[in-house]
Amino acid sequence: MIKVSFILSPRPARTSEFCTLIDSNVPISSNPLLAGLKHLNRLDSVLAASQLTDNNSEALMYHQDFLVCGSKSNVFLYIDGLWHTPKLSHAGVAGIMRQNVLDGMEKNNQLYRITDIKRSHLVKVKSAFITNCVIGFQIVDRINETLIDTELSNKLKQQLSL
Repeated sequence: MIKVSFILSPRPARTSEFCTLIDSNVPISSNPLLAGLKHLNRLDSVLAASQLTDNNSEALMYHQDFLVCGSKSNVFLYIDGLWHTPKLSHAGVAGIMRQNVLDGMEKNNQLYRITDIKRSHLVKVKSAFITNCVIGFQIVDRINETLIDTELSNKLKQQLSL
């Protein structure tokens, strides 16, 4: 007989309505056969998240030099007048909230691109947000040490009714 135990604990409280994105030094595990799928082998994400110092930050994870996702989220970046979200061809999870946002953008004629995003492109980000089913739509106010605009993300959040 197998004994299974569960521990339930409250989600840590956020101390800010905004989130800070921080580059992680933990490389994401790459397996194109699992890319986009939610699976149990996410230890790299756990390691990246364990390096965060507060509940209002998220670790950005990369495959080689390309952004894939946050340690527990999908990432959307406003660069050069267009929303971008990373391709998930090597790793990452195509989350339900990510798809909800993409569907909402489509319905509202909001232009976006699913594309490769190099680490060096982060300096051009004007606005950003992250998504997952627990946090929903979380607006980003800082990437590493750089403050970014929250207004564009907030307008999109209101437009999509999220």
